[in-house]
Amino acid sequence: MTIYYLCTGSTKYNQENANVIARENKHIELPKEYNKIQTLFDKMIQLEAQNRPSASQLKEDLMKFIDEESPIFQNYQSSLLTHLMNQRKSKLQKLEEEYEKQIQRNFKREVIMQNSDYQKEFQLLERSQFNEDEEEKKDIEIYNAQQDQINMYHCCMNRMAMQNE
Repeated sequence: MTIYYLCTGSTKYNQENANVIARENKHIELPKEYNKIQTLFDKMIQLEAQNRPSASQLKEDLMKFIDEESPIFQNYQSSLLTHLMNQRKSKLQKLEEEYEKQIQRNFKREVIMQNSDYQKEFQLLERSQFNEDEEEKKDIEIYNAQQDQINMYHCCMNRMAMQNE
């Protein structure tokens, strides 16, 4: 499966784990640019040990492909780098999108918290205004009671004055 990973840069084959597919003895197709090593790969993933090539046979076969001057190796290097760059780019885009969502969630939380703070302040003002209104009502009641007492006093004084006359 190492060869598969080196050729594809992934452990997945058609969205499934390539190891599982190989254990199920299903055919795994390498990308078309690696069709020259497909036969070798097919031999390497055989379930029966006697059907797989020996380590020395693998080394010999692989050395044919690893010649750094060969177009196959250079093509492999280029494809692998392109694939890895695309993977990184995709991961970066996902991270960027997630970061943007996180910023928006945090911004919304901040706005909600600010609104909550404003709401609390408004409630405090409303309560203080209510308390002031209550105090004002009490003051008016006290004033009215005092006025009633003064009026009663004047009435009493007027009656007494009328009785004395």
